[in-house]
Amino acid sequence: RFSRLSLLSASPGLEGNREARRQWDADIAAEARSLNAEAFAERWEALPILKGATDGEQPWASRLASRRRNQNGSGLASAMEAIGAGRVEPVWGQLPELTLPTALLAGERDEKYVDIVRRMAPMLPHCRTRLVEGVGHCLPIEAPALCARFTGL
Repeated sequence: RFSRLSLLSASPGLEGNREARRQWDADIAAEARSLNAEAFAERWEALPILKGATDGEQPWASRLASRRRNQNGSGLASAMEAIGAGRVEPVWGQLPELTLPTALLAGERDEKYVDIVRRMAPMLPHCRTRLVEGVGHCLPIEAPALCARFTGL
């Protein structure tokens, strides 16, 4: 039995027609299988949501870049096909049913997830939120100690 829920840069799912996202997930999966690790990492790092995550001035940037370049393309493709945002059923309507204390955390530079946190928070009966200053979409990598404290680890 769970006593609380902590969500970091999380979403209750895409609303409306998810077919375009399913197609995007399939296209990315195909690229992950066909490109070498370096080329796919460059493609991934160019995504707008990751803006700033490859800033060489950040202490964690080279570690993250190295990780991305050592990924298994087939494994990444399988993940996109199985649990990409276009595949996962949205649960927005179920949020008010969550009775356990819920913590929502997002990087302030991650505009998409800041908006999602702001939409989710009023729907959750026992919710606290935190937008982390100067942090983007790679929250656990950009601010690991804060994430650990926030989630109680």
